This record gives sequence, C-alpha cells and structure tokens, in this order.
Amino acid sequence: MIKTAPIVLHRLSIWLRLLNLLVDLIVFSILISLLISYTYPQRPLLMQDQNMIRLMGILLFFAYYFLMEMSLGRTLGKMLTGSKVINEDGKKPSFREISIRTLCRFIPLEFIPIFFSARQCLHDSLSKTYVVRTNYY
Repeated sequence: MIKTAPIVLHRLSIWLRLLNLLVDLIVFSILISLLISYTYPQRPLLMQDQNMIRLMGILLFFAYYFLMEMSLGRTLGKMLTGSKVINEDGKKPSFREISIRTLCRFIPLEFIPIFFSARQCLHDSLSKTYVVRTNYY
C-alpha cells in the first residue's frame, strides 16, 4: 500500500459553523411548520398530536441531515458558507460515516467540543469527518 502525504484541512471557523447551524435550523423550522400545517390543518392540537409531532420532528431532522449530506455532501447552511463534509481521506463520506454523523447529532450537548478541540463537534470526531471550505477541495 502506498502512503500518501497527509491532507491539509482548511476547516471552517466556529462562526461559520454557527452560521451553518442557524441556517439549517431555520430551514428545519420551515419544513416542520409546513409538515404540521399539512398534517393538522385548521384544528387544535391534542396531547397525542404533540407526541406525533415530536416523532415527525425527529424523523425530519434525521432525514434532512442524512439525505443532504449523503447526496450533496452539504446542507443548505453549508452551501451558503461554501463548505462541505469530507472524510479523513478528503473524499465524500461513506454511507456509514454519514449515518454515524447524523445519529450523533442526537447526543445532548454534542456541540460542546467545538469550543475546546480542533473546531470539531462530537458528530465530526466520532464519524471521522470534517467540515471544510469547498474552494480547497
């Protein structure tokens, strides 16, 4: 096996990562609002409806991140900031890597390490992926 030179990563700043998150949360809020208004048109929500809405929210959250990052390597927030997700080899992450990345987003406070490590959240480090500038890759 031929060893190649290590990849130099041009990681996004914490501020751009936060902008990614903000844009994605706005998109997610719009999507969940549309889903709720379509599913429960013009009637008061009951307690059992709220549990169904929570479940739909979890599924929509997973689907948004998984489908966007699996198919395009980026979410709408990442498109706005000119960034994408890559794996350790600098390539598009595999199904397994994106699955781990997406599932780890459900870990409470998983974003905290970004303030103490190499600009990586837990979903980055556990899936061995990085968010980088697209103009470098």
